[in-house]
Amino acid sequence: MYHIDEDEKTGQSAWFATNDIAARAEAAYKRHTVFFDSVRHCNRVALAVQLAKGAAQLYKAVYETARDSRSGPYTEVKLDRVEFALGARDRLEATLTNLGFEFKYMPKTQSFRIFAK
Repeated sequence: MYHIDEDEKTGQSAWFATNDIAARAEAAYKRHTVFFDSVRHCNRVALAVQLAKGAAQLYKAVYETARDSRSGPYTEVKLDRVEFALGARDRLEATLTNLGFEFKYMPKTQSFRIFAK
């Protein structure tokens, strides 16, 4: 379960990374199909996407990736090359915190990740 809003591929290393991510996502999905297909989880992912897109001024792409970790399965929602209006990221972070989401902003890559568990 690996979904990209934008279909863009570049170079050999990008191809390898995309295929590696897709293989790991598929493995996570197969191990935790019931979790990833649950209505509750699908609603949380949809809410995370909606909130992130609503807060972003611009973004290159939105990725939804099934993940597996020692603490359990989750979906990572990533906005790539995202720009927020003044104060919008702070409001988004406050909303996500109140709803129990974990998140991470990476200024070097201008990406914002939300972890839907």
